[in-house]
Amino acid sequence: EAGFDGEFVRFAPSWSWPKPVQRPHPPILMGGAGGPVTYRHIIEYCDGWMPVSGRSNVVERIGELREASVAAGRDPQTLRFQVFGGRPDSEVLDHYQEAGAESVILWLPPAGADEVLGVLDRYDPLVERYR
Repeated sequence: EAGFDGEFVRFAPSWSWPKPVQRPHPPILMGGAGGPVTYRHIIEYCDGWMPVSGRSNVVERIGELREASVAAGRDPQTLRFQVFGGRPDSEVLDHYQEAGAESVILWLPPAGADEVLGVLDRYDPLVERYR
């Protein structure tokens, strides 16, 4: 049961079911562009980072975050990486994997079943390759 009674907002006690199966909790990943402030927040509060593909050089930014974690006294091996919006291109996905990304979320169109299923069919060889 959790509730909150602050200066500007109040939440009555509430419950959430089912409870997460991960212990002590599901991984907490911060999204967003890379940079010193984002890196500090990830290092202090999160289990890892979910950069958005195409916004910057994700592989370079992962390296920067690892360096920042060492400087802050956190083992960079404790950080998890999941790339959002990755291109369905094996060369790009190889670079993400080499940089330490555990997973990549590929884009799906907001469309009808036929179009979405067609895109999923085109993704199938990539999914099998990295499984």
